Amino acid sequence: MQRSAQQLQRPLLSLLLVGALLVSGGCSAGERATQCNLLAKQVNQGLAPLKQHIDAHPELARGSAAPEDYADLAARYSSLSESTKVTPLADPRIVELRDDYAKLFEETSDACTNLKDARANDNASAQSRAELELKRLARRQDSLLKQTKALCEPR
Repeated sequence: MQRSAQQLQRPLLSLLLVGALLVSGGCSAGERATQCNLLAKQVNQGLAPLKQHIDAHPELARGSAAPEDYADLAARYSSLSESTKVTPLADPRIVELRDDYAKLFEETSDACTNLKDARANDNASAQSRAELELKRLARRQDSLLKQTKALCEPR
C-alpha cells in the first residue's frame, strides 16, 4: 500500500524541523536561555543531516523507499535520541523537554523500523499503522514545540 507523498511527508519532515523552530523562538534571560540554546543546538545539529538525507531521498517521505532505507532512517533517529539524552542540562523543566525530545526521536525510530518491516513483508496493514504512528508523532511534536516556546521564549 502506497500513501501519497503529502500524507507521509509531513510527519517525517515536521519532526526534522523541530530544531529550527527551537532556535527561532529564543529564550528568556540568564541560565534558562543558555540551556534552551544548548538544547536547540543539539537538536539542530542532529536534525540537519536527517533533513539533508530525506531531501536527497524523497522516496522516504512518499513511503515508497526500500526497507533498508527505512532501517537507515531508524538508526539515524535512534542515534539522535541517544545524543539528545546526554545533553548536559540543569534546569529540571529543560531536562524534561530534552527527555521528551529524546523519546520522540526514539519513537520515530521505532515507527521507521515498523515501516521497514511492513515494506519488507509487503504488509499493507502494518505499513498503514506505521504511517499513522508517524502522523501521531508529528502531532506530539507540535505539542512539544508549544511547550518549548512557552518555556524558552522571552516573556
